[in-house]
Amino acid sequence: MLGIDLQVGPELFVLLMAFARIGGVLQTAPLVSASTVPVPVRMVLAIGLSIVIAPAVGVDVTAVTWDAGPLALALLSELLLGGAMGFAATLVMALLDIVGTFVGVNAQLAIAMQFDPLTNSQQVITTRLVQAGGFLIFLSLNLHHQILLGLHDSFEAAPAGRGALSVLAGSQMSEVMDSILRDGMRISMPVVAAVLVLNIIAALVTRFAQQMNIYFSVGLPANAAAGMLAIAVSIPALAAAVLTYGDGLRSLMLSMVGS
Repeated sequence: MLGIDLQVGPELFVLLMAFARIGGVLQTAPLVSASTVPVPVRMVLAIGLSIVIAPAVGVDVTAVTWDAGPLALALLSELLLGGAMGFAATLVMALLDIVGTFVGVNAQLAIAMQFDPLTNSQQVITTRLVQAGGFLIFLSLNLHHQILLGLHDSFEAAPAGRGALSVLAGSQMSEVMDSILRDGMRISMPVVAAVLVLNIIAALVTRFAQQMNIYFSVGLPANAAAGMLAIAVSIPALAAAVLTYGDGLRSLMLSMVGS
């Protein structure tokens, strides 16, 4: 019995640490972290990925410990690292929320709200449309594989039990957020331009023919139609942005890793 314990000890430790890191990723990663995905499903998925990944990663025998204090600290460190890596992926997909909300507000469609199960909150209808299209693009381009590859790279950079959140993670996330905000505004510019022109025309007509009240009878429906048309025009730019950020997701997740 003692010989068996000594043989399986390091492998069991690696499996446990891998489960903590992968579980942290699944708790914050896009789609799988939604409240509509039951916790048992995420648990089973984390166990399955741990069983697949654990044999492929190295074992740092100096990190193996079964003492309660160090073991709990290692598990917490791995869980925080996984949570940060998953949040990095969610932050990349926040581009969809920015574009959809900005388009909806400018196109006078913010009055139409829908419940969003991903965030447990009310969202503008255009946000839901852009989210659905963006996630379909993300999956169709197999960019979700970048999350799995990022997980594997993290175990090479920091073996199981040695994972820790990098002190530079904050600056990396700030740079990505800055880029996402700028790209979100750039993609939304066709909507802003179209709605601005229509508002100017409606305001001028209303000023010289006040009895017609054209802004409310024609201007608002025209803004909505122009906004939906601008979304269609912006889809190629949105797809290009999703592809760009998706390709860089692997390296972004790896930048979260300290040791």
